[in-house]
Amino acid sequence: AAGGYGHRQPFWYLAAHFPVGFLPWTLLLPAAVTALWRRNRALLGQCALWVLLVVLFFSIPVSKRAVYILVAYPGAALAVAAAADSLWAARWYRRVVAAIVIGIPALLLAAGILLLLFGREAAILPSFARTPGIIGGLATSCLAGAVLSGLCVKLLVADIAERYGAILPAVSLSAALFCVGAFALPALNPVKEPFGLVPVVERAVPAAGRLLLFRIDGESLALHTRRRGLRVDDDDAMRAAMAAEGSGLAVFLKQDATNLLERFSFPVRETGRLAMGKKTYVWVSFEKGASPSSPLPAGDKP
Repeated sequence: AAGGYGHRQPFWYLAAHFPVGFLPWTLLLPAAVTALWRRNRALLGQCALWVLLVVLFFSIPVSKRAVYILVAYPGAALAVAAAADSLWAARWYRRVVAAIVIGIPALLLAAGILLLLFGREAAILPSFARTPGIIGGLATSCLAGAVLSGLCVKLLVADIAERYGAILPAVSLSAALFCVGAFALPALNPVKEPFGLVPVVERAVPAAGRLLLFRIDGESLALHTRRRGLRVDDDDAMRAAMAAEGSGLAVFLKQDATNLLERFSFPVRETGRLAMGKKTYVWVSFEKGASPSSPLPAGDKP
C-alpha cells in the first residue's frame, strides 16, 4: 500500500473521481444537501461521514483505482433519497430527473444506431467484436432504450408528480440498466477480458503448469486461462522460470517484448498479440529443445 504495486495516482485522485462516478445523480446532490441541512442535519452528517471515510481511507495508499470507492456511493444515494420528497415538489427537480431518465436510454439508442450503421465497417468495435451476435446484443439494448425514452417523455410535457411521484423514473432507469447489464456489457466483455489467450494457454501450458507473466500482475489472465500465474520482474528471473517449467507460455507487455530471441535462450514455438483494454500483450510459447516455428509479431525485433 505504501510503495504502490500498481495504479499509482495522486492523493486527490479519488476525491476528484467521486462526482464523476456518481453521475448523473451528482447533478441532484447539491440540492439534496441543502434540503437535508434544513430538515435533518444528523442524517446529512451520517451520510457525509460515510462518503468521506471511504474516500479518505482509499486515498491514503499510493495505489488507487476508481472501483475502490464503489461502497461510498450508497451513502450519497441515501442523502438524495432522503431529500427526494421535499425536492420532488419543485418543478425544476422533476425536469432534471426527467432529463436524467430520458438521457440514459437515449444514449443507448444513439449508440445502437451507430453500431448498426457503422459497426461492421468502421473501427467502432474491435475486429473480433464485429459479429452479428455482439452487434445484435448491443442493438437490442438500444431498442429498449428507444422504448423507455418514449415512455419517459411524459415527464417533460406533463405534471404527473402527484399521480406517479418517483416511481416511473425508478422503473425506467432500472429497466435501462437491466438492458445494459443483460446485453451491452456481455457483448463488450471481450474488449476487457483475455478470452483470446485461453486456447493458446490450453495448447501450451499443462494443467499443473504456470503462466509466466513479465512485470504483469495478471490476475485476470490467470483467472480466465485457469492456470496459476507467476510474476517475474527481470530477465534472469524469467530465464530461471522458463527453465523450471521446461515448456509453457510467457506473456509480456508490448513495451517489454523487444529482442526476445536474444534475451531468452529457449526456442520459440509460437507467438502472438493480445489487445485487452488499453494494453497490448505479446505472448510467447516456448519449449526446451523445440525448433522455432513462428516468427515474432510484426514490429518486434528478433
